[in-house]
Amino acid sequence: MGILDDLLKVYKKSKIKVKSPKELNKKVLSFGDIIEIYEPEFAIAVYIEDNTAILMSNFWEFATNSDMFVDVSHPIADKWIIELDKRIFLDNAKYSHYGKLNENDINLLKKALDGEELPPSKTGPKVPFNPKDARYKFKFEELKKTLKFNKNLFFEKDTNVIHFNFSKDLFEKEKKAAFDEKKLFEKNGVNILINPKNIIIDTTDKNIGKFAKIYIKSKGEEIVLFEGKIEAPTFEIISKTPIKNPYAIEQMLQIEIYDDKP
Repeated sequence: MGILDDLLKVYKKSKIKVKSPKELNKKVLSFGDIIEIYEPEFAIAVYIEDNTAILMSNFWEFATNSDMFVDVSHPIADKWIIELDKRIFLDNAKYSHYGKLNENDINLLKKALDGEELPPSKTGPKVPFNPKDARYKFKFEELKKTLKFNKNLFFEKDTNVIHFNFSKDLFEKEKKAAFDEKKLFEKNGVNILINPKNIIIDTTDKNIGKFAKIYIKSKGEEIVLFEGKIEAPTFEIISKTPIKNPYAIEQMLQIEIYDDKP
């Protein structure tokens, strides 16, 4: 893992800033078109449908089984991954058409989005949950990137922003993990990022339209933070006090998702 750890440091320092051209190439997009997005930071993505694109990265070494290898001739690189679990909504984005995937990759991408497995040569390995794995850290950095692009879409909705005070009296054993550095979690297929002042919950696009109950379970009591239909997959819980114990929060935070209203 040494090489990937070193590469992760390079990735974190490689925030590319590209000034958007005066005239954007805003041709009518179709499935498989490659676009360059310029704000809030530069990114490459592949268009799929309904003003939606999938994030791509030239750091293909971090590929897992949720990524698809493609060859795209671009000044930055020729080898890329399509991050199948990272969607970008283009409603307010500044972007320009760049090119298109080849027909073989277009067909494979369609199959992958329909749930079919990719050939081993076109995808990365399945990575077990391990927050110390550089590939896992890369995934969460890319998740934070998509949140930047989708922030206006998600966070302006009151149903997706939850204010809550994680006060000390919630914890039975506050000192148990007070210095636990673990901040990235996966729970029942849901990604959870715990920061000092907020929690980002990514329920993923596949759960849009389903019903969710997000609550805190402490000392036998339930404190419901959200209960209702998932209109957008990302939730932000803002804490009025610093979160010093991410491990304890992860233990108390419960997320239940149902196909129909329970």
